[in-house]
Amino acid sequence: MDENPDQKASLSDSKTVKKTSKRKERAFLVEILSVEETGTFSRKITAKLTNKDGYARNVKVSLELLVDGERVKVNGREKLEVVVGDIKPNESTVKTVEISVSFFDGLKIKSKGYVDVKLTISWDGGREVMRKRVYV
Repeated sequence: MDENPDQKASLSDSKTVKKTSKRKERAFLVEILSVEETGTFSRKITAKLTNKDGYARNVKVSLELLVDGERVKVNGREKLEVVVGDIKPNESTVKTVEISVSFFDGLKIKSKGYVDVKLTISWDGGREVMRKRVYV
């Protein structure tokens, strides 16, 4: 069956589909200010948390480490939790934490060459999850 080139062009023109992403902008910005090695399998991390949204009450941050989808204990626990408190709009807070992993988990991370970090920020009325692969 022969196609009319004019007809084909008009069909493709009329079926233009715009794919737009309506990803919600994050309420918080996390900036790592420094990482200091304090031992073979421990680091002191200073981070800045900025509230880019409205008033956030009872802010808490939890940090989880994973290798190949398996959780690695942080400071002997399933996750590290930091209570931040209330943060006004466009206000920032800086926190320093020391994290360590066990000898065997540290070897696993070093042999893989990476660790997956899952950061969950929660507050009254909201929650955000950020994931990042960190190469070591």
